[in-house]
Amino acid sequence: MVKKVLLLSSKAGREENLLNQVRELFSTILQFREATDDFYNFCLSESARRDAARDYERGIYTGAVRDSRPEALPDILARIHEYGSSFSERVQAIVLGLQSHSDLDCRFLGVRLSFSDFYRSRREQAQSKA
Repeated sequence: MVKKVLLLSSKAGREENLLNQVRELFSTILQFREATDDFYNFCLSESARRDAARDYERGIYTGAVRDSRPEALPDILARIHEYGSSFSERVQAIVLGLQSHSDLDCRFLGVRLSFSDFYRSRREQAQSKA
């Protein structure tokens, strides 16, 4: 049970390798969530700023117009893209690691995680197209 649940390998040198990859993947997921939260908050503040500016143009004072720092948007979008790419790369490494795992159930998990070959390596995809 320890080997299957923790994705431990019985081969020397590979002990806890998949487990560490899964930990890194969860860390990437949390970073992605934080970046999307930042994007959501940016969108809300920009929307409020634009609404307040429109109200001011109509002669209605609804409060001080706060700056939403538009220069922050490219950084937020770059982080979202970086974490999304990192997630795909890490999942691909995990799927490949599961496919060569000593336990049959773990190998089958690798097949189920990439049942549509979405996480198959780009090199393998290029070779199958040729």
